[in-house]
Amino acid sequence: MLVIGVDPGGQETGIVLRDGNEVITGILLRRLRSDSLTDYLAEHVRCLKDLRSTYGDDIAIVCETITVPSPHVRVIAVQGLLDTQFLIGGLCVAFPGLILVEPSGHGSQPLFSYPSSLVGPRERVGAGRFRHLRSAFDVGAASYVLVGNGR
Repeated sequence: MLVIGVDPGGQETGIVLRDGNEVITGILLRRLRSDSLTDYLAEHVRCLKDLRSTYGDDIAIVCETITVPSPHVRVIAVQGLLDTQFLIGGLCVAFPGLILVEPSGHGSQPLFSYPSSLVGPRERVGAGRFRHLRSAFDVGAASYVLVGNGR
């Protein structure tokens, strides 16, 4: 079953089209300093629409939400959270059937448990540039549980 997983971020977003445990394609979107937030959102929408037009209009899109900061934790830099929530809201409008999943350690499994295309050649820990792709891969897997496919 094909599914698109999205790990949104205010500066980088991972998008992975997967079929079971196979990665069909992974796309890392990066926001340049010159990009407005609306342009960055438009790039997300274009990318997801292109994937659907290429692989099937009925492919589920699953997107990770954000963790609401606790009032007990001092969060000083909130712009990243605000930008990410803007993206999620925009994707909900653009794709009414969007499936939202809560953060749950997506992308944090041992590197050997991911397809090799989601691990950088010099990565030894999970903090490399492909971390958003691994997270998107895991987010996509959440849909299998939600629809009872268990793949």
